[in-house]
Amino acid sequence: MRDLATGAEREIAMTGQFRIDPTASVAAVTRPGASGIDLIRIRDGVTTPLCDACEDVGWSDDGRRLVVGEGEQSRLVVYDTTTGRGLLLTSHPTWRLTQPRFSPDGHWVAFHTTNSPSLRQVYVVSATAPTPVPVEQWVPVITDFGVQPRWSRDGRSIYYFSIRDGSMCAWLQPLSPTMHPSGPSRPVQHFHDPRLAGVVRAFVTHDEQAGYLFATLTETTGNIWMIDGRAGAIR
Repeated sequence: MRDLATGAEREIAMTGQFRIDPTASVAAVTRPGASGIDLIRIRDGVTTPLCDACEDVGWSDDGRRLVVGEGEQSRLVVYDTTTGRGLLLTSHPTWRLTQPRFSPDGHWVAFHTTNSPSLRQVYVVSATAPTPVPVEQWVPVITDFGVQPRWSRDGRSIYYFSIRDGSMCAWLQPLSPTMHPSGPSRPVQHFHDPRLAGVVRAFVTHDEQAGYLFATLTETTGNIWMIDGRAGAIR
C-alpha cells in the first residue's frame, strides 16, 4: 500500500490474489495454492483466517459479508466478517461455481459456472434466502457462453464477457426486478483485434467502478527468425 501524500509504502501480503473491501479497511487475501483465505486489517496488518480450501472472494457493499467458492468451487458460502460464521448459499454436484459477486444492494449474487470444458453460463441467486438455494431456483442470465459477471452500479444490469461472436468481447445484459433477462444483451466493447484482445475461455478479468469498465487484455506479438543451416546460426 502506498500513501499518495507521503509516498510511504507498506507491504500488506507477500503473495496471493486479494480484494479490498469497499470501506478500504480489510483485504481478503488468497493463500498460495488456493489453500484458503485470510482477512488482513489494512491499518496494522493483523491477520485473521477466514476459511480453508476456498477462493474467489466477492464483498458486499457494506463490507460485512463475503461470498467465496469452496470445495473446489462446487459450492458458494457467505461469511459474516464480524462473527466469521459461514452459511451455504448454493451448490452444484458437478459444476464449478466461479466469480461470485454481490449486487449493490446485497440481495443477490451473480456467478458463472463451468459446465464443461467449452461451456460457461451466468446465473443469479438470492443472497437473502433462509436456506441454501437449490439449482432449480437459479435464475439463468446467460446460457450460451458468459463469464466474469459484474454488476452495474444501479444493480439493473450485468456486465460479462462472451465469445458468442468469435472473440472475447464485453457485453451488458439488462435485468428485470426479478433478475431475469430483460431484452437481449448488447455489446459494450468488441475486442476483435488479434494483437490486443481478451484471452480465450474465462481468463479475462474486469471490474466496473465509477461508471467505467476496466478490463485486462492480452497483447500478442511475434517475430520471424531464420536458421542458417550451414553455420547453425539464428538470425
